[in-house]
Amino acid sequence: MTRATIAMGFAGFFKRLPRRPQKREQVQELQAEMQRIKEISDEIANIITTIEEIADQTSLLALNASIEAARAGEAGRGFAVVASNIRSLSEESKGSVSSAQENDTAINQVMTQVNDTLSDFTENINALTDVINETLAGIQEISSSSETIQGSVEQIAEIARTITAMIEKTNQMQ
Repeated sequence: MTRATIAMGFAGFFKRLPRRPQKREQVQELQAEMQRIKEISDEIANIITTIEEIADQTSLLALNASIEAARAGEAGRGFAVVASNIRSLSEESKGSVSSAQENDTAINQVMTQVNDTLSDFTENINALTDVINETLAGIQEISSSSETIQGSVEQIAEIARTITAMIEKTNQMQ
């Protein structure tokens, strides 16, 4: 491999290096977006809790309405039907709340896993970046040493040519 080939290879490698920070920034942006999704999920959890509390209160109101309808006898029969429907809606709301809580919990678990994976990915990128930087420092040191060695070889070759020329002159003088 010639020195020019090696230099071209390194040049191609160095051209790809500036993309590294951009990827790191993209991962950080993705982590920030995941955090925002978690915050929204927390807000949804608060809304679910409020709906659950309303459903519980509605259920109690329906029970009280049923009791009052029973006390009213025949006159409260229509009111008892309304109270029964309200109770059914309350139970349906509780079921929906339960389902929403399960979904919210699942979303939070997935987001936590994704965030952990992104954190691991970031750590791996940072470790790889350190290895690349160390490798580049070694390559630069080797390149510098190679240039020094090449310079020394050229000096030795020049000295050898001078000595050869002197020997030839000495041989011609004899």
